[in-house]
Amino acid sequence: MRVGVVFPQTEIGTDPALIKDYAQTAEELGFLHILAYDHVIGANPASRPGWKPPYSHLDTFHEPLVLFGYLGGLTKKVELVTGIIILPQRQTVLVAKQAATLDVLSGGRLRLGVGMAGTRWNTKHWGKISIIGDAGRKSKSKLCANSGRRNSSLSKGAGTRSSTPESIRCRFSGRSRSGSAAATTALCAVSPSLATAGFR
Repeated sequence: MRVGVVFPQTEIGTDPALIKDYAQTAEELGFLHILAYDHVIGANPASRPGWKPPYSHLDTFHEPLVLFGYLGGLTKKVELVTGIIILPQRQTVLVAKQAATLDVLSGGRLRLGVGMAGTRWNTKHWGKISIIGDAGRKSKSKLCANSGRRNSSLSKGAGTRSSTPESIRCRFSGRSRSGSAAATTALCAVSPSLATAGFR
C-alpha cells in the first residue's frame, strides 16, 4: 500500500513558507506522495440557484504544475501527483511539455492524472478532439499528430521530454471519447509508448 497526503488547496492559503513546511513535513513523516486537485476557475453559486458546490470562486486553488515546480525544488523524494489536471481548459501540447519539464527537474517524481473535470458545467461546451496520427507505438518518436477544434499539432515535437520514455506514470479519465482522445494526445507529446498503452 502506498500512502500519501492530499494538498489542502482551499485551506492552506497563499503563504509560501507554510506551503513549504507542509510539503517538507509530509516528506519527513514518510508519506510517499502529495496529491493536488485542480480547479482552474470557480463559479459563483449566486448565479446558479439551487446549486451547492463544495467550493466556489472565493476559494484558492493553486495551479498544480506550478505548485509542483515549487515543491519539487523543496523536497527530495516525495512523488508529485495531479488528481487531475483538467485538460480541456489547457492547451494540450503545452501541458505535455510542462509535465515533461517537471518530471525531468524533479528527478522523475511526477504522476500525471488528466481528465475532463468533475462537473457537467465544466465539460458540456468542449469540442471533440480526434487523433489522426501514429501515437508512436514501439518507436520513441519525438513527433505526434493530432487535430481538433481546440488543438492542432501536426507532426510537431514538444522539445522537452521525460528523462526516459516510460518516466511519467499517467492516469486519465473522461466521460466521453473526446476526453480519452485529449488525454492520449497529451501522453503522445510526453511519451509515445505511454500514449499507445493508454496508461501505466
